[in-house]
Amino acid sequence: MKLSKKKLLDYDKQGYVIVNNVFSKKDLEELDRAIKNILLIEKTKLDIKKKYENKNNSNKNIFLSAPNQIAKLDKYKLTGLTDTISENMQFKRISSSRKIQSIVNILLKEKLDNPLYGYINRCRINLAEDSLAELGWHREIFQTIPRASFVQIWAPLLQDSNKRNGALQIIPGSHNKTLPKPRWSSNKNLVSKVFYSSKLLENYEVKHIQLKLGQAIFFSGRLLHKSGKNTSNAPRYSIVGLYHNINDKKFIPPKASFSYRGETPKEYFDSFHKIL
Repeated sequence: MKLSKKKLLDYDKQGYVIVNNVFSKKDLEELDRAIKNILLIEKTKLDIKKKYENKNNSNKNIFLSAPNQIAKLDKYKLTGLTDTISENMQFKRISSSRKIQSIVNILLKEKLDNPLYGYINRCRINLAEDSLAELGWHREIFQTIPRASFVQIWAPLLQDSNKRNGALQIIPGSHNKTLPKPRWSSNKNLVSKVFYSSKLLENYEVKHIQLKLGQAIFFSGRLLHKSGKNTSNAPRYSIVGLYHNINDKKFIPPKASFSYRGETPKEYFDSFHKIL
């Protein structure tokens, strides 16, 4: 994989680059089938079919109907759905491809086979007209491994991205801007939410990243960006993620932890031995 000198200059100057054919048609079709199967499985588990569907509703609308139905039943389960898709093998193959590794290392000015650390690489499902899914202007440097160098990715997965379904918004060149310190806040899971005031940025150029399937945007962790509002009538599926440079002296891998949504291993252990 090669990037032109112009793209490399654009990345240094603008803080982002759009690359074509990052995902092949075959890979996307395979992921399409995997997501469809996961949606069908989750609907069956939750007994949604009997509750929401009618005879005229077929599986061809599963990508549109299932996330909405799951969210109506229990919005907490929608995050479980995206976690399941993100840990699925087909998604892993797409998010960890050799092509992505090469592109990121070129942007990091490293050897093509330099090892990278994938962090929060996941599928996002943004429901239509869901204001809670909209994130304000932010820089990812405050939401990942401190001080380490990395490159971000964002790309559509099942349909092209456009202004109507909430294309990613960026401020070109903002990775080189010095801005007033924003306010720190975090949610109940201790995930940082550091947003810059829209009023502060109102004089900056905003660009909507409208991408065709197969394209992806790679951008600096210092680039100001935000999610667009999905005003279409269908959920938006996209890939988001970070690729950290392990060769960076400031890279320290975070300690992984799991939070169980259902029964914990200890609870299972206790109940198992009660049965015996």
